This record gives sequence, C-alpha cells and structure tokens, in this order.
Amino acid sequence: MSDKPNIQPMPGYILVEQIEEDDKVGGLTIAKEARDQPSKGRIVATGGQSAEEMIRLSQLVDAGVYPSLPEDPIRIGTIVYFTRWSGMELADAKYKLVKYDDIQAREL
Repeated sequence: MSDKPNIQPMPGYILVEQIEEDDKVGGLTIAKEARDQPSKGRIVATGGQSAEEMIRLSQLVDAGVYPSLPEDPIRIGTIVYFTRWSGMELADAKYKLVKYDDIQAREL
C-alpha cells in the first residue's frame, strides 16, 4: 500500500483500495477491458460520517431512540461493498473516493 494517495477524505467520504474480483469464468480468462468495475474494497482512510448524519443521530439520542450515539461500523481495514459506479477513481484506478452513503454492506 505504499502508492496510497496522500489525501484525507472529508466528512461523509471514505478512501477505498479496490479489490479485484477473479478474472476467470468457467476456465476462461476475461480481458481487463471487459471486466466489471470492482464493487468491493478495503477502507484505507475515512473522513467519518457527514455533519448532517451526526446531527440526525444526535437528535435520535435526544428523543430517546438511542441511549447514546451508535458506534461507527466503518473503520480502516474493513472490507466493504459499495455501489458499482459510485465515487471517483484515484491512482491508476486502484483507489476510489466513495461517499459514505454509497456503502451497501461490510464483511464481518
């Protein structure tokens, strides 16, 4: 990970190192140009939740819905799945700057 872009995402964004899917289907190798963009990656930097989301969560705590602010499940090193065409590619398409809201799931 030495070629990681030297950037810190702003609140509401995360920096993801894309994980390439297998390039073989039924014994056939798929050309790089024909493959789908990866939609899975490892978080390498996070700007945290957006200010709007933090305000919304604080209001839910004040209303008694939550006893305290819930822990953020998005951490550096977490493997996440995101919307395929979301974000902005960086550093030769190895990294992607993705909106926090475009994260669909994480590996446990």
